[in-house]
Amino acid sequence: MRARGFSLIEVMVGMAILTLVMLGTMPLIAYAIRRGSEGRQLTVAQQLAGEILEHLRNEVRYDAGASTSASASLGTAWDYDVLPHEVKAAGAAAAPCSGGICCQPDGLDDGVTYHYGPYAFAREGNTYYACYGLQAAATTDPKGNARTGVAAGSAEAIVRVLWRGTGGWSSWVVGDLLQPGA
Repeated sequence: MRARGFSLIEVMVGMAILTLVMLGTMPLIAYAIRRGSEGRQLTVAQQLAGEILEHLRNEVRYDAGASTSASASLGTAWDYDVLPHEVKAAGAAAAPCSGGICCQPDGLDDGVTYHYGPYAFAREGNTYYACYGLQAAATTDPKGNARTGVAAGSAEAIVRVLWRGTGGWSSWVVGDLLQPGA
């Protein structure tokens, strides 16, 4: 009995089918890589927003007695760190654009007033810009009912992190109620 191999035509047909299958999956592979990159950028933005919010939470908690670092004594100066955290009155001016970067880029205006920023952070080979707003927490809801659990001197913080993604600007927003001494 004689062993039979593949003919040249069979090999060529097999290679053509394999090439078509590979070409058909290339867009899916490129899409998966792009979405993976966008997912990493979003995760970094979420982590950065959480870090800034936690930083603000700690500063408001420990610095409730003073609104500026100028009033700190030598023993309490450690309470004041990099982020300014003066609670702004309703209607206070928004932070100006810096170096062409704005807290409310075209097409992404969310109607929130960000008093501080944009601050640049370099993370994983990308630049992220953080903006945040601090204002006195409302003690009543829009209907005039008292809000429970809102201590005097509480502030509402909203943090926005912006970055340039593959399709333009992207952002992540997180907010929290900051209560002094809590």
